[in-house]
Amino acid sequence: MKDTYKDSFKIIAPGLKDSDKRGVIRIPPTTYDRLAALSKDTGVSICRIVDQCVAFALERYEEGCDDAE
Repeated sequence: MKDTYKDSFKIIAPGLKDSDKRGVIRIPPTTYDRLAALSKDTGVSICRIVDQCVAFALERYEEGCDDAE
Protein backbone atom coordinates (compact mmCIF):
# COMPACT_ATOMS: atom_id res chain seq x y z
CA MET A 1 0.00 0.00 0.00
CA LYS A 2 2.95 2.33 0.41
CA ASP A 3 3.07 2.96 -3.34
CA THR A 4 -0.48 4.34 -3.48
CA TYR A 5 0.45 7.44 -1.46
CA LYS A 6 2.28 10.22 -3.26
CA ASP A 7 3.08 12.29 -0.17
CA SER A 8 5.55 11.11 2.40
CA PHE A 9 5.24 11.74 6.13
CA LYS A 10 7.67 14.38 7.38
CA ILE A 11 8.17 15.89 10.81
CA ILE A 12 8.85 19.62 10.66
CA ALA A 13 10.78 20.72 13.74
CA PRO A 14 9.89 24.20 15.02
CA GLY A 15 12.48 26.80 14.19
CA LEU A 16 14.26 24.73 11.55
CA LYS A 17 11.94 25.24 8.59
CA ASP A 18 8.31 25.92 8.14
CA SER A 19 5.87 23.52 6.55
CA ASP A 20 4.81 24.42 3.00
CA LYS A 21 1.32 23.07 3.75
CA ARG A 22 -0.83 24.55 6.50
CA GLY A 23 -3.12 22.03 8.12
CA VAL A 24 -6.55 22.63 9.52
CA ILE A 25 -7.89 20.46 12.27
CA ARG A 26 -11.63 20.54 12.72
CA ILE A 27 -13.01 19.83 16.17
CA PRO A 28 -16.51 20.01 17.59
CA PRO A 29 -17.50 23.38 19.10
CA THR A 30 -17.74 21.88 22.59
CA THR A 31 -14.16 20.62 22.35
CA TYR A 32 -13.01 24.02 21.13
CA ASP A 33 -14.78 25.69 24.05
CA ARG A 34 -13.00 23.38 26.48
CA LEU A 35 -9.64 24.12 24.84
CA ALA A 36 -10.31 27.86 24.86
CA ALA A 37 -11.21 27.77 28.56
CA LEU A 38 -8.09 25.75 29.34
CA SER A 39 -6.00 28.18 27.31
CA LYS A 40 -7.47 31.14 29.19
CA ASP A 41 -6.93 29.47 32.58
CA THR A 42 -3.35 28.40 31.89
CA GLY A 43 -2.09 31.11 29.55
CA VAL A 44 -0.95 28.40 27.12
CA SER A 45 -1.98 28.69 23.47
CA ILE A 46 -4.63 26.34 22.08
CA CYS A 47 -2.10 25.16 19.50
CA ARG A 48 0.38 24.14 22.20
CA ILE A 49 -2.33 22.41 24.25
CA VAL A 50 -3.53 20.42 21.23
CA ASP A 51 0.06 19.49 20.35
CA GLN A 52 0.68 18.20 23.87
CA CYS A 53 -2.62 16.28 23.94
CA VAL A 54 -1.89 14.59 20.62
CA ALA A 55 1.69 13.77 21.65
CA PHE A 56 0.40 12.26 24.90
CA ALA A 57 -2.16 10.13 23.04
CA LEU A 58 0.32 8.96 20.40
CA GLU A 59 2.89 7.96 23.04
CA ARG A 60 0.26 5.76 24.67
CA TYR A 61 -1.39 4.46 21.51
CA GLU A 62 -1.70 0.70 21.45
CA GLU A 63 -1.82 -0.72 17.95
CA GLY A 64 -4.56 -3.24 17.38
CA CYS A 65 -6.75 -1.84 20.14
CA ASP A 66 -9.57 -0.53 17.97
CA ASP A 67 -12.48 0.02 20.31
CA ALA A 68 -14.91 1.66 17.91
CA GLU A 69 -17.82 3.51 19.41
